[in-house]
Amino acid sequence: ESWYELALKDLNAKAKPPGSLGNLEQWAARLCALQQTLEPVGKPVGTLIFAADHGITKSSQVSAYPRSVTVAVFKSIAKGRAASSTLSASFGLTLLLMDVGIDADVSDTASGTENVIVQHRKVSFGTRDFTCCAAMTEEELSAAVSAGRSAVQQLHEKGIVGICLGELGIGNTTSAAALLSALTGRPASEVTGSGSGLGTDGVARKAAVVEAALRRCNAPQCGAKRLLQEVGGLEIAAMVGAVLEASERRMAVLVDGFISGAAALVASRLDGSVAGALFCSHRLLECLGQPLPPIDLKMR
Repeated sequence: ESWYELALKDLNAKAKPPGSLGNLEQWAARLCALQQTLEPVGKPVGTLIFAADHGITKSSQVSAYPRSVTVAVFKSIAKGRAASSTLSASFGLTLLLMDVGIDADVSDTASGTENVIVQHRKVSFGTRDFTCCAAMTEEELSAAVSAGRSAVQQLHEKGIVGICLGELGIGNTTSAAALLSALTGRPASEVTGSGSGLGTDGVARKAAVVEAALRRCNAPQCGAKRLLQEVGGLEIAAMVGAVLEASERRMAVLVDGFISGAAALVASRLDGSVAGALFCSHRLLECLGQPLPPIDLKMR
């Protein structure tokens, strides 16, 4: 019997109706399988946030906000004033915030609160406009993936057993939509959303940008790694590296949202075994083939 089957059998032997806890039981059994034990550990957990800018925002109106917002939010997280840092602090989580490609010099930004660690691993000052050329070079892609792996290694050394995966970067929902469209075969119009607040016309314009980028790189002929280089983002590449590293170390990964979902899908295409480490918090991530989240809070 597999660890998953053993865990379900153990759960069904508890003083409760079999399966009465629904998806929570699936999560528990999957955590047992990941850690290869019937006594899994759920904490400590850490938060990882990678930040970068996107070249597409220089030439196309794909976001309701200017690129300068990336810098502002990065500094807000570092000071402990953003939602991610506040929530992490309230649960006693270490938050590792890493710049891998912000289009500005933020090297003087330091942590302003005890639970936040700020690191600067800038690969380049943002990506290129992927409607004209590849978003990044092979070397840049490799460096970003390595940065993500390094972040997980650091948290693992602190005894952390699971990570909440996050990102920051104006324009990154456009990259995520391009990746999801190419990897799932769904039309751009189906996977392109409002992001940070675009209206109907803005969403249509954004979907057209995604379609143009996928035509340029002949997406159907690209593998997951090539697609990540062509239309991805530096922070998305770092997230891919983080997922791959976490899976190898049997650390659970909470996939929290659209962009991290795209990164997780890329990682699963590169290494199918990573699916066992992914715990999806949003219904929109059903395309990953993972069980539904225990609670649907209608987040995006």
